[in-house]
Amino acid sequence: NGFISLYTNNGEISNKGVELNVAGDVVRAGYFVWNSNLIFSYNKNKVLKFYKPPFSGASSALTETTYLEGYEYGPHFALKWAGLDPEDGSPRVYNKDGEIVKKFSELTPDDVYHVGTRFAPVTGSWSNTFRYKGFSLSAFLEFVLGNKVVYTNNYIDDAYDMTINTTTAALNYWKKPGDTGVSPRPVANNPGAYYVGYSTRFLQDGSYCRIKDITLSYTIPSTITDKIKMNGIKVYVSALNPYTFHGVTAMDPEFGHLGYTMGAAHSMVKSFIGGVEVSF
Repeated sequence: NGFISLYTNNGEISNKGVELNVAGDVVRAGYFVWNSNLIFSYNKNKVLKFYKPPFSGASSALTETTYLEGYEYGPHFALKWAGLDPEDGSPRVYNKDGEIVKKFSELTPDDVYHVGTRFAPVTGSWSNTFRYKGFSLSAFLEFVLGNKVVYTNNYIDDAYDMTINTTTAALNYWKKPGDTGVSPRPVANNPGAYYVGYSTRFLQDGSYCRIKDITLSYTIPSTITDKIKMNGIKVYVSALNPYTFHGVTAMDPEFGHLGYTMGAAHSMVKSFIGGVEVSF
């Protein structure tokens, strides 16, 4: 009938989790009040049914990013990194039998391991407000826990593509037999670098905690504002996205739905603002 493709609802996915919200005054003593609000969410999903043709090779299994029966949505697959061959600087990985392999063309989908999820199963936020008389200090942070990310910028430093700029890390490469703790020997347009880029060599914990907002304010007492015919005056200063706690090599741990990045993963813009709110 002229159609070359057809969308069908041929999959099943299970989602199970819990959400928790705890809020209230932690301390209320005289003029001092500490209010806190914690939001916690845990979600576990699994693809129960989804037809997908068998993987044609190890490379197709490595780039699987969405639906695969028997796994969570957004699984991470990778080769197990076995380090460099100290004699010639070649990258190596383990196959399914635990044997060290240097010829990546010999790898099959069975040699690719499930190493985690791209989507954090745990997310949440925590806000706190401290008040004393006219002063108020508030802080809001968000967190994610349990996802994995792959910083694939690093395999560009292994000379996978000679037309792309590299970082200074590319200078620390294998030069002579016995060198360890360095990058593989650079070979122009080396196809093996592609496989290494999707190995556990660059797999990192994507968990992070980001301070989204810190605001300090002072509200002038009504005994003063009433005299000048105003309803209220508040002076404040705020810091937006001032700091993120994480262990990812990139500048920012939020890699998006693919769980890996090509190019710089720039950090959230930091802003520092101040102002005066006046109401009549």
